[in-house]
Amino acid sequence: MKKKNIFIRFAGCLLFAIFFQACSKNFSLSPNAPLGAPADTFTPTGTVGTMFLTSTVPTATNSQTPVISLTCTLTPSSPVYSPTPQITSTSTATFTTTSTLTFTPVSTPTFTPTYGHYSWAKAAASSPMGARMFAGNLVYNGKMWIVAGGSPCVVEGWFKSDVWSSTEGASWTRATGTAAFGVREAAGCVVFNNKMWLIGGDNGYSCFNDVWSSTDGANWTSVLSNAPFSARSSFGCVVFNNKIWVIGGDQVDGQNPQADIWCSSDGVNWNLAGNLPDSRGEFGCVVYNGSIWIIAGHDYGYLLNDVWSSADGINWNEITAGAPFGDRTWAATTVFNGSIWVVGGANSNAWNYISSTYTDAWSSYDGVNWTQPPTSTPFYPRFGAESLVYNNELWMIGGAWFANPSQVWNGVGVSGALYLKDIWHTQ
Repeated sequence: MKKKNIFIRFAGCLLFAIFFQACSKNFSLSPNAPLGAPADTFTPTGTVGTMFLTSTVPTATNSQTPVISLTCTLTPSSPVYSPTPQITSTSTATFTTTSTLTFTPVSTPTFTPTYGHYSWAKAAASSPMGARMFAGNLVYNGKMWIVAGGSPCVVEGWFKSDVWSSTEGASWTRATGTAAFGVREAAGCVVFNNKMWLIGGDNGYSCFNDVWSSTDGANWTSVLSNAPFSARSSFGCVVFNNKIWVIGGDQVDGQNPQADIWCSSDGVNWNLAGNLPDSRGEFGCVVYNGSIWIIAGHDYGYLLNDVWSSADGINWNEITAGAPFGDRTWAATTVFNGSIWVVGGANSNAWNYISSTYTDAWSSYDGVNWTQPPTSTPFYPRFGAESLVYNNELWMIGGAWFANPSQVWNGVGVSGALYLKDIWHTQ
């Protein structure tokens, strides 16, 4: 019986050795081998782990052949195969600007004004208003208006107090022949707070500093009989920043030019705003590009061709000391087609010594660069003409031409002088 037990143990050890060899072969894997490859093609590098063997030996009898039943339990102590990890990039490419794009022009842009294709047309050769100069002119309630003025000769009635209106420039309707403000010329005329306003002026002998207004041109109301500023004529009068402005001017026949500047928000209460850099009269005055502009004129006998502007009516900047149109007074000055226009005028001193009368037209978009448009003016030279813009057209009305230079205007008329009653406009 002891021998049989020895034999059985020997047989078990033999089977265990055979089984161990088989297991070692089957579990020898290369960590670099692809999944699913045959195991016998790789070099064993792994560790099988620990195997436990339990044998159950049945009790042998004389009539049965001994049967050995083996149960093997394999518990790996570490992973048999660990594949090499594969890294997949999932990042998104991005672009970062490291400098700012800048543009530097190779030349300075310049602006050349275009005048359009227009010509001058005569609306009336002899208007029913008669010859006149230094009249007030404005556009109100869809009409052109001419207010008072002078015609310094006995035939034309000397100074006037009539008021006229027109919608087309050829025919004119008289609103009144004798306005309440009386005869006068060279007064300031503006539209303000839905009314027509007339300020100051002269009657050939004395100046005024009164203020009048009207809503129909026939009936005029005295707003102020004596404003705080001194009596004057041939001054600048504009509406700017919701106020009426009275600028400079002089007394009868160009004497004693002024430099003070006054403004009012109601026509009744006036405030001294400041002074011009120099006293002057008989100059052009317009509002353009958010500023008040004064152009040429005279300073007590010294003729001027400078240009100044102010964004507040108080502080003034000299735009140019010498515009190319030369010294002149009484030029028709207005804003038309996006530019300042100066048409006609005269070369005269404070004592009305007329040496030249002009018919040329000049325009400027900046007050520095002045250009004559390609179309010349077909009318007589003139000064003291009325100029306004109506229905997108530039209008020239009346004025005077001293055809014989070196004449002194003596208030009665001079030989060779033409007091004009024609009306022109661009088209």
